[in-house]
Amino acid sequence: MYSNGPSPGALAAYYDSHNAYVQQLCATNAMMDQYHKYTLPTILQRYVVRRRHGDEECYCEIAFPELFPEQEITIVGVPACSNF
Repeated sequence: MYSNGPSPGALAAYYDSHNAYVQQLCATNAMMDQYHKYTLPTILQRYVVRRRHGDEECYCEIAFPELFPEQEITIVGVPACSNF
């Protein structure tokens, strides 16, 4: 460590370690920002769907259409206000 033996080589190693830490911190913050701005809202988005029950059709709103793969559902649209 730099404080144990202040030499040019130790100072360079200290700066390299610090720069690597800052770079990792920036990358982690960017990944979290990307997740919270784009990925999470897409996952939690509500859909207005048309479901078929024999000859009858009904419209309903579901949050996770991928949880119903075996059912015949058609995504009609996304509500203008999708706040929960």
